[in-house]
Amino acid sequence: MAFSKTAKGVRINSIISEHNHSLNPLIIKTAPKFQRLTNEMLEKIKFWIIEGKMKMSNQYNLLVAFFSDKTINKKDLSNAIQKI
Repeated sequence: MAFSKTAKGVRINSIISEHNHSLNPLIIKTAPKFQRLTNEMLEKIKFWIIEGKMKMSNQYNLLVAFFSDKTINKKDLSNAIQKI
């Protein structure tokens, strides 16, 4: 790739179809498309809020226990609580 000070854009000189760095093995835990709460999770959250008046920290701990095979993002939980 080349970019001179007088150029008005970037020019590609060559393409190598190999990765020149290691891929992040934790992408499944960090990519936003994998950070979704399922409908079952949302139903539990709604119940815990309305019927149990439960704090977010307790809900988070329960979600992690119930859905140990899923990644639970605290920000997603907070957003769900705000919507409910």
